Order: sequence, then structure tokens, then C-alpha cells
Amino acid sequence: TSQNFYPLKLQNELYIKLLDDSIVAAISDIDLLEYVTNKAYSN
Repeated sequence: TSQNFYPLKLQNELYIKLLDDSIVAAISDIDLLEYVTNKAYSN
């Protein structure tokens, strides 16, 4: 199988692409992951 890598320019693009099955995984900076985790668990 071939693997293609695409840059995600916006934070929201990560979620949209995962939800519409355009991508199956993403690699992100730790700062973004900490922000999302803190936001999800603080609500």
C-alpha cells in the first residue's frame, strides 16, 4: 500500500478529515494535544 502524507494547516481540519474518513491518523504538536485534552476535560 502507498502512504501519502498531507499537511494539516488548521486545527479544525484535523477533526474534519478524521470524521469524514479522508485520513485515518494524524501527528500533531504536543501543545495542540494538551490544549484539546484540557478543553475537553475542563467542560
